[in-house]
Amino acid sequence: MNEAGAADQGAVSSSLDGLGCGVSVIICCYNSSAKLPATLGRLRSQSDSEAIPWELIVVDNASSDDTVAVARQHWPSGGRVPLRVITETRRGVAYARDAGFAAARYDVVSFIDDDNWVSARPFARVQRRSGFSATSNITRSVPHRRPLESLPIPCGLPV
Repeated sequence: MNEAGAADQGAVSSSLDGLGCGVSVIICCYNSSAKLPATLGRLRSQSDSEAIPWELIVVDNASSDDTVAVARQHWPSGGRVPLRVITETRRGVAYARDAGFAAARYDVVSFIDDDNWVSARPFARVQRRSGFSATSNITRSVPHRRPLESLPIPCGLPV
């Protein structure tokens, strides 16, 4: 921290996870219990996700079904990729996305719909375009998040 109490952006760390350099995958859901198992299954089977820290955030957007229970049932607890379920009581995808974005830990945010099947290697693109790996020493210089579509991003690399 500097004298003003702000984080020192020149600090170097060997842990990407501690820097916020990774991917927050956000699924906004409204009564999605029937759709989520397939979507979560595709995310669980990512073949290139070991090199990049990531998290999964499921936003329950005032569902009246068992969306939350299904999400927890179909995602391994205690695994490398954490699942966080948050609730947004105001209906509408804009509110749900705002809530998911506010909860995201990482600099890169990817919104997917509850019925999307992501490709088998979405994180390869992030790694290739950002230039980081799980063992990199990097300097964080980008204090804000950017949507995945805005890549390439510096994601902690000196600019």
